[in-house]
Amino acid sequence: MGRKAQIGIIVVVLLLVGGAVGAYAYDNSRKDQVADGITVGGIDIGGLNRAEATALLRRRLVEPLSKPLKVSFDGETYTLPGARLRIHANINGMVHRALAASGDGGLPGRIVRYVTGGSVEKQIKPEVTYSQPAINRFVREVASKIDRDPKDASVSPSGDSLNVVSGQEGRKVRDNALTTELNSAATSSTGARTVRAVVHSTKPEVSTGEVAAEYPAFVTLDRTNYSLRFWQNLNLVKTYTVAVGQQGLETPAGLYHIQDKQVNP
Repeated sequence: MGRKAQIGIIVVVLLLVGGAVGAYAYDNSRKDQVADGITVGGIDIGGLNRAEATALLRRRLVEPLSKPLKVSFDGETYTLPGARLRIHANINGMVHRALAASGDGGLPGRIVRYVTGGSVEKQIKPEVTYSQPAINRFVREVASKIDRDPKDASVSPSGDSLNVVSGQEGRKVRDNALTTELNSAATSSTGARTVRAVVHSTKPEVSTGEVAAEYPAFVTLDRTNYSLRFWQNLNLVKTYTVAVGQQGLETPAGLYHIQDKQVNP
């Protein structure tokens, strides 16, 4: 082998060694930098160093999650203070995972990525915890204010009439659905912090159409006109003239239920 060939080989080797050393040094200089394309909970931290990524996640992820959660219904708003949520985010762990993902592909793969401007395209799930008991208590508090028992239809009698009082449907919060939505909102830094409560109707045991069957027989007493009226299925059947007793000793006005009946006593 001629001297020129030997020198050429040495030069090539030195260039390769120098390139490898340079590539290693450059790669080492970027070991604390997150690769492009890496996101945490939708927040792009690519190209940032450890301190910058930590600060960004604290500002964009943790601070929004510390805001109150709210539930709205029928013009009212109920609030769960952020302090009660006890939000905790493992920012150091998330940044560590991002830096670990930045090293994918080994040195050759990273060098190619540096040269070509490639990215890792890695989505890291946020490591965020909160107080589930606080959410559960809040749901119960909201339900206690929104829930309403149904009211049975009934009859409001007077001395000479029977007036039907319509039944009223109740309402009940879908507490499982509300808990699920609040759990989702508690860990979403970009979603709405206000959730709308969904309720379902609860039926009364006695509807307006069932009042007549509930009161098949009714007796009203008009003491002023000495009249007793007998109603059947809320329809007037017959009117009787009666005495109402000596003044001061008469039966007090009110609603009574017949406990005992005798034929021609």
